[in-house]
Amino acid sequence: MPVFLTPIAGLVALGALLPIAAAVVRERRLRGVRGVLGLQAPTRASAFGGAAAAAAAIALLGLAAAQPAVARSDGVRVRTDAQAYVVVDNSRSMEAVQRRGGRSRFVRAKALALRLRDAVPQLPWGVASFNDRTLAHTFPTGDRGTFADTLAQSIGIERPPPVFRERTATALDTIGQTAIAGFFSPHARKRLVVLFTDGESRPFAPRSLAYMLGQGHVHLLIVRLWNAGDRVYDARGHDLGYRPAPGSTAELQRLERVGIRVLPEADFGAAPGIVRRFLGSGPTAEPQRRRRLTPLAPVAVLASIVPFGFVLVRSRR
Repeated sequence: MPVFLTPIAGLVALGALLPIAAAVVRERRLRGVRGVLGLQAPTRASAFGGAAAAAAAIALLGLAAAQPAVARSDGVRVRTDAQAYVVVDNSRSMEAVQRRGGRSRFVRAKALALRLRDAVPQLPWGVASFNDRTLAHTFPTGDRGTFADTLAQSIGIERPPPVFRERTATALDTIGQTAIAGFFSPHARKRLVVLFTDGESRPFAPRSLAYMLGQGHVHLLIVRLWNAGDRVYDARGHDLGYRPAPGSTAELQRLERVGIRVLPEADFGAAPGIVRRFLGSGPTAEPQRRRRLTPLAPVAVLASIVPFGFVLVRSRR
């Protein structure tokens, strides 16, 4: 749908009448002179070509001043009975990479989180960070822009830092806070948390975590980003001495025994299907539609160069 963002500024285009009016007045005066001297009248193209080109250039600039744009609105119907969070581990160990110059666990986790949201857009998604506590950064929304901006700008390594400085800051059982700390709306019957983590945590009780989540009707899916060969390097490529904790694998296996699914990063392709099966079917509503504008003013300005060039070339003859 075409719109004008500053329609009043488009009155500049009225200036296009000036060169046309000037050309008409000039031709009337010259008509009499030609009659006296017996000169042949020029063609209309010759007489009014320059004025028409000048008028076209001014009209295009007036159009650009009105800021024309094509407006498109988008919106996906979202579930009203379900909400989800992607929770990204922001502890120091998430800076580990598989090779020098590679993408860190943290960067990969954020990319996968956005992929998951885009694969299931009908589910309102929120964003949270996680180390020795879980903090919500944006509540579940159907707006992709809000989700993506929060993921890109509000989540960072140790931002915020853990409260307790220990060798392993992460405490997996604190993900249970999502069930009791007002993360979800009361009307959300289906509640999902997808945790992106390396799984390296202080000791915790899997059954207690499962019980807490169950009390809040929260379903947890863990996507693990971890490799025994991962290392952390500084800006100069020096190994900082981090070594993955081999015992973390056994800890996560204990979670699976109490019904919490742990998905390796290599198997992430299965995650959207798992989410959809959990989501099932339910009532939907259309959220506030977001208007996207494609500006056309630059096109009008560029187009004005052609008639302006014609006027300049003609004036030099």
